[in-house]
Amino acid sequence: MNTKTTAKLTSPDISIHPDQWPEQWNKPTPPHKRCEQPKPEQLFERANQYKKQGLFPAAAHLYQQLLHSSPGHPEVSLNYGNLLQLEADYEPAIQVYQNALSKDPNHTLLLNGLGNAYCKTGQLEKAITPLKRATRINPNDAISWFNLANVYFQMQRIERAQKCLNRAKKIRPKKLNFFHLAGEIEEQLGHWATALETYQHALDIDPDNPTTLHKLGRCYMENHRLTDARRTLEHCLARSPHYPLAWYHLGNALRSLGQLDAASAAYRNCLQQDDQHVEARLNLALSELQQHQWQRGWRNYEVRWKLPRYQHPYDALPLPRWRGQSLAGCGIVLWGEQGVGDEILFVRVAQDLAQHAKKVVVLCNPRLQSLLQRSLPGITVIAKTATLDPVQAIPHIHFHSPLASVMQYLPAAAYLKPFSLRPNPHFTAQVPRRKHQLAIGISWHSHNVKSGPQRSVALNHWLPLLSEHKHRWVNVQAGSHQRALQNLARHDIRLYQDSSCDPLNDLDRFAALINTLDLVITIDNTTAHIAASLGVPTWILLPSDAEWRWGTSAHHCVWYPDAYLFRATSPGDWAPVFQAVTQKLNRLSTAPNP
Repeated sequence: MNTKTTAKLTSPDISIHPDQWPEQWNKPTPPHKRCEQPKPEQLFERANQYKKQGLFPAAAHLYQQLLHSSPGHPEVSLNYGNLLQLEADYEPAIQVYQNALSKDPNHTLLLNGLGNAYCKTGQLEKAITPLKRATRINPNDAISWFNLANVYFQMQRIERAQKCLNRAKKIRPKKLNFFHLAGEIEEQLGHWATALETYQHALDIDPDNPTTLHKLGRCYMENHRLTDARRTLEHCLARSPHYPLAWYHLGNALRSLGQLDAASAAYRNCLQQDDQHVEARLNLALSELQQHQWQRGWRNYEVRWKLPRYQHPYDALPLPRWRGQSLAGCGIVLWGEQGVGDEILFVRVAQDLAQHAKKVVVLCNPRLQSLLQRSLPGITVIAKTATLDPVQAIPHIHFHSPLASVMQYLPAAAYLKPFSLRPNPHFTAQVPRRKHQLAIGISWHSHNVKSGPQRSVALNHWLPLLSEHKHRWVNVQAGSHQRALQNLARHDIRLYQDSSCDPLNDLDRFAALINTLDLVITIDNTTAHIAASLGVPTWILLPSDAEWRWGTSAHHCVWYPDAYLFRATSPGDWAPVFQAVTQKLNRLSTAPNP
């Protein structure tokens, strides 16, 4: 999740020229009070000074005093309303602006202040009315058009936001905030290259502006220009070291570049300035886990429950969460919280808990039930369904826990022991092949919405490997990929397909098929976890910023000691990876009795 900053509405403070003072302010001060009480205009200027110095209570007291003698005075009300917004007192600010507008309904700065305050309280529809009025009163007021564009942007009315922003930019083509909002609109549309150009234009206006540098650095990351992202964010932080979001995104850039120690330091700097930044703590945890700093990593990983994408209905079970208590005489239900691959990876903890608990129950993806039940003797495995109520269905259960949350209460040796899946012996599928041919399964696509595009490797990258070696290539990719397979056929390459095997519905038969293979070459997906857990030789192709599960070793993984890792060195550059795979397969193919 890339945390973003949003452009702020604008409503400047103003001072009052003596000709604009209220009539009662111009009355001469009686002689006996001339040394006792300053003139109102002096109070106003003093209040403004207090506000600039951050002495908000003193400034507010003077503004209130002035409004008591001249209710609804527009300029005093504007400055007081802006002060209230600085203190996040938005409802009183709204009242101040409204009182002043009842006397001067065409005051564009007050209208902008009111729109700003409505926007801050989430009353976006109400914010539109005063801002539209301001643009009608003064069509050449760029700030009013900008503020209106910002409200439309927050309402996801992108086309209207762009039209209003274009009006603002036409009036003031070099206003920095306008470029910031224009870039955010392009980001919202997914136009990352255009957003990058927009922020670069903003940098021409002010090369050292921290906000611009932060947005540009974040945008470099989305354009997979990681070195540029790191350099730009470091420049930002050199100018503004107290910028938690910039530290967070610098951590992301460093982590993607494989500089995990520096990434962890950046996340800690972010958290030192904003200890409620959930994404920073989560990414710190992933960086620690990737470096096998297990105790700190698992503890920080618990922050994931504060994020909507990790929320799970089973976390609300009317049972205590297990937090390392003794399980003697107790039952515990463990549930898979994320994808099928993670359930296979983490379910090994059930074996350790079964040595201490009276009863262990695992709730898993329905596709995994048969395979896990066979692989976990003495443990009850139940398929998760929409109607399953574990408390009613399973008697004598005292605790529950997500699978990954168990890790923090166990020694590393307990969960780093190899875990083996047991294939169904009744499925005897055999892959037809010629003598001296290897049966090699390949899987190239991940359905994961967030990270799938980075993990997947289109079949055109596989062509040299598949063309050079005349082994029996087997399709172990879930889902239908007819167009990609037809493209292979044009190159006289056809993958063997077991028509009885459908991994999207039955992983038991899928595991049996994989178990008959000599080798599996796959990306980071469910196939990798199944093949490696079956003990089938598994070669896993990883992107340059691989998931934390695969550690930092060049070729080996602590979870699957027999798997072999091939790592890309830069985003999307798979050619060197396939060269290495081809060389290793050449050695395997020419070995005696392959």
